Amino acid sequence: MIPELAAAAHTVEVTIEAIRDIANSTLPDAETDATDSSTGFRNLSLPVSAFGDSPLGQDLGHQHQGAHEVFAATIEGTIADLQDFRQKLLDAMKNHETTDEAAQDLLRGISQRYDGHQYQSTHRFDETRTHLADDLNGGHAYDGGAPDTSAAAGTDAGTEPSTQPQGDTGETGSQPAFG
Repeated sequence: MIPELAAAAHTVEVTIEAIRDIANSTLPDAETDATDSSTGFRNLSLPVSAFGDSPLGQDLGHQHQGAHEVFAATIEGTIADLQDFRQKLLDAMKNHETTDEAAQDLLRGISQRYDGHQYQSTHRFDETRTHLADDLNGGHAYDGGAPDTSAAAGTDAGTEPSTQPQGDTGETGSQPAFG
C-alpha cells in the first residue's frame, strides 16, 4: 500500500441498521429527486420542424432530438442504477446478518463442544509432572518434605537409619541414580 494512503486510511464503522436506513430512505429520495427533476426535460419533445424548414434547421432538429433521447435514456439508466444499488445494498445487509448469525451459531457450537473438555496440554502437564515427581522421589509420591521413615530409607522399627546414601556401595563414591 502506498504509505500516504496507509496514513490516511481510517476505520469506518457503520451499523447494518444505518445502511438499511440509507437504502430505505436516502436512495429512494435520490430516485424521486432524479425522477422529479428530469420529468420536465424528458417530457419535452420538440419536433424537428421546430428548428425551421431549412436543411440546416432540419439537421439541428435531428441532432437535438438525438441528444434529447440520449440524455433521457441516461437519466432513466441512472434511476435504474439507484434502484439496483438499493436492492443490492439491502441484499448485502441481509447476507451480512445471515453470515454473522451463522458464524455466531458455529462459534457457539464449538464452545459447547469444549464444555467440560479435558485439554491435552493440561492432561499431559499433570501426567508428566506426576511421573517425574515419582521418579525424583524414588518412586514415592511427594509428601510435602517430611523425612521418609520407611524401610526403603534404611530404617526398621527400632533401628537407626543408614548413613550411607542409597545406591552407594562405598567403594567408588558414586551418588544415587534417579529413575
